[in-house]
Amino acid sequence: MQIDQLESHVLPNAMSAPPGGDASVVKFARLRDEWRRQRRHEPSTIKSVMLPAYQSIIGMGPAAVPLLLRELESNLDNWFWALKAITEADPVPESIRGDGAAMAQAWLAWAKQHGYRW
Repeated sequence: MQIDQLESHVLPNAMSAPPGGDASVVKFARLRDEWRRQRRHEPSTIKSVMLPAYQSIIGMGPAAVPLLLRELESNLDNWFWALKAITEADPVPESIRGDGAAMAQAWLAWAKQHGYRW
């Protein structure tokens, strides 16, 4: 799905709430916590994003985006892969790759420009 299609699919009212409401929040929290337990101290980004719970978060699709953004804003973690997979966007310039805080800010700025609220 292209970004313009994603936005028209997900932007009912500037994405004020994820589709599915509370059920999505509960599911996301469960999967997030499960992923953190699964990965423990896994140094490989590739291996950690391939864990089943992370893949299930990606499988939540557009409903997960505001939840991922909230996580990035409050608790920096490696949500970049999931955001890129779901939105098909990559607002992180090469010059800041590897700088988690700067990458998070790039995603949050992109999200605001595209009408996301979290």
